[in-house]
Amino acid sequence: MRKSASCRVAKERRCPRAVLIPSIVALVLYVLLPGQPLMGQGGIVSDGPLVLDGLPTASLMDALVCFDPATGELGQCDPTALPGPPPAKIAWVAQSGGDYTSPVTALTDVGTWCGAPSAANPCLLRIAPGVYDVGSGQVEMQPYVDMQGSGQHNTTIKGSRCLGSPWFGVSLVLGASNAELRDLTIENACTSGSVYTAALYNASSDSPRLTRVTIKASGPGLITTIHNNASSSPTLTNVNVVASGSGTSEGMYSYNGCDPVVIHSTIAAVGTGANYGVFTKTSSDATIEHSTVIGSSNTIVNDSAGATADIFASRLIGGPTLGQLGGTAPSCAGVTDENNTFYASACPP
Repeated sequence: MRKSASCRVAKERRCPRAVLIPSIVALVLYVLLPGQPLMGQGGIVSDGPLVLDGLPTASLMDALVCFDPATGELGQCDPTALPGPPPAKIAWVAQSGGDYTSPVTALTDVGTWCGAPSAANPCLLRIAPGVYDVGSGQVEMQPYVDMQGSGQHNTTIKGSRCLGSPWFGVSLVLGASNAELRDLTIENACTSGSVYTAALYNASSDSPRLTRVTIKASGPGLITTIHNNASSSPTLTNVNVVASGSGTSEGMYSYNGCDPVVIHSTIAAVGTGANYGVFTKTSSDATIEHSTVIGSSNTIVNDSAGATADIFASRLIGGPTLGQLGGTAPSCAGVTDENNTFYASACPP
C-alpha cells in the first residue's frame, strides 16, 4: 500500500518553517482568548469542523496556530506556506519517507497512485538517492510510465537475476514502449551457474527511451547488457553500457527487425572472453552517432541476412567491424579508431 506522508522527499515539497502548537496550548489560547481557533489533538486538523472535548473549532486554516522562530511570535498560519497535497500522477521510491521502498512494488501498484497509464494520463515514478537491491526480482517498465532517478551516481537499481533461460526471464529490467528510463544506474550481476544474463530486455516491439543511464551486466556464461528482440527499437542518449563476463560479452544485441539508435553514448564489452560491442542479426539495423563502441573481438558485427549498422562521427576501439553469414559490412563515416586515426568514409580495419 502507498504510504501517507505530509512532507514529500522532493526538495520542492519541504514543510514550512513553522511549528504547530500542540492541542493543549491551543486549548489554553481558546480559554484565555475567547473566539480564538482551536486545534485538534496532536496538532492534526481536518477540512471540516473539529471537536476537542466537546468544543467546536473552525475550519482547517483557521484552526492552525503557528510559532515563527524568526520573530518569536504566535499567530495564525500562513495558508500559502502550508504543505499542499502531493503532486498528481507522481510517486516516490525512497529508502525512507517516500511512497514505496522498491521500484518493483511501485510499478506493480501504479493504478493506485496514477490510474491507468495512457497518452492522456502519463505517470512518473521518481527514485530518490540510494541503492535499491531487488535481488532476483524484475523491474517491469510500463507504457506511459517514466522512471527518473536522482542521477547516475546517486540512484542505483541492482539485482542478481540470472540462472538460465528464456532470455526475457533473466533480465533485471523489462522494457516498454512510450516510456523513458533516465538519470540512474541499472546493474545486474550474477556470480555463478548462469547460462545467460541481461540487464535490459526489449521484446516484441518494446522500444523504451534511455537517457543519462549507466547500465551494466556481469557474470559467467553469455552476457548481453541490452537485448533487443522482434522489432524492438530503443533510443539511447548519453548512456553508458558495459558488458563484462567470463564467457561471451555483448554490449548490445539486436535480433529480428530491430532498429536501435545510439547517440552520444558508450557501449563497451570488456569481459575476459570474446567481446562484441554491438551485434546485429537478421534484418536489424543499428544507427550509431557521436558515440564510442568498444569490443576486443569485434566492435561491430552484422550477422545473417539483412543485418546492417551505420556509424557516424564515432570512435571504434578494439577489433575490426565484421559482416558475416549474409550480414552487410558496417557502414562508417567520419570514424576514428583507438589510435585516433581518422576514416572519412570507411570503417577501421
